[in-house]
Amino acid sequence: MYAYPERLSYMARELAKDYTGTNAALWAMANAVYLSLMGPQGMREVGETIVKKSHYAKKLIAAIPG
Repeated sequence: MYAYPERLSYMARELAKDYTGTNAALWAMANAVYLSLMGPQGMREVGETIVKKSHYAKKLIAAIPG
């Protein structure tokens, strides 16, 4: 199988035709495996952590003047 050079990580990203799509697909697969290993309770904990950190970030941003 021929590896298209424009799809490889050593090519400049702005010149690559499918780099973003390839990268997104790889991350999607990694996340699917991670979440399947976490199980329902683990997914709930991840979601709750994201909500808590979002509220914390909102509080910090609101404290910035202007």
